[in-house]
Amino acid sequence: VGRVRVLGTDRLAADFVGKVFSVRAGDRFEESAVQKGVEAVAQAYRDRGFFEARVDVRRALDRARNQMQLDLVVEERRHTRIEFEGVRSVDQRRLRERLSFADTRVVDEPEVRASALQVAALYRELGYPFADVTGRIVPGRDVLVRFEVDEGPRVHVAAVDVAGSPLPWGEVREALGTRERGLVTRGWFHRDQVERDAQALAAFLRGRGYPEATVAEPRVVFSEDRTQVRITFTVDPGRRVEVGDVRIVGDPVVPFDQLRRAVPLAPGAAWSERAVQEGRRVI
Repeated sequence: VGRVRVLGTDRLAADFVGKVFSVRAGDRFEESAVQKGVEAVAQAYRDRGFFEARVDVRRALDRARNQMQLDLVVEERRHTRIEFEGVRSVDQRRLRERLSFADTRVVDEPEVRASALQVAALYRELGYPFADVTGRIVPGRDVLVRFEVDEGPRVHVAAVDVAGSPLPWGEVREALGTRERGLVTRGWFHRDQVERDAQALAAFLRGRGYPEATVAEPRVVFSEDRTQVRITFTVDPGRRVEVGDVRIVGDPVVPFDQLRRAVPLAPGAAWSERAVQEGRRVI
């Protein structure tokens, strides 16, 4: 590497940008190091609110000196300032991590709406199902994006019931990720987890002799102050199916008795598609 120049900086000092770039005159030229330096500079700008910044490198080979001359060209563009109003319970650093600007490098109304949805999703993950987030751009020389947050109450799970299950509660409970509030569990309500639990519960029953089992949409009932919720999963197990005869046909090189012992299926056992797949794998 011969000359390294930093061009186009205004808001951030050229010396600082050069240090972040980290490619120095006299270094052995490696394209991977140049690309890594470009991304580091772009990330430094994004971290400071320049989401639309563009960074590029112009290369010129000096054959006489056997050197690559580098110009790091920066187009800073607008600075974006982020404000949150109404946030009381969540660290704003976590909210900023959900903003899409750093990935898309575009700050406009569609991206603001997308970021608002991501912030609301984080609140739901943390047990705030009623959180409402809106965002808007305040025009000016630079960009001010203001998000207004109505957190709503944080909701914990007061009770989880499974109606119609043919299996004991202790077994069925293992299929559920939703937990009541207790000494070792916080039990925050997460609607997406409840929906996943309904699917997991159906799969659990199908793997234990009920291949036609279905689970209705969970019933979710909030308390009057919306701080607690009761969740009921209603199961239609269908008929219980048992394994009849197990036969292995063909001309295997392994003795039949050894194969039968290896297959996790036996007459009279509960039917399980997973056990069938495991038997196929073992054979």
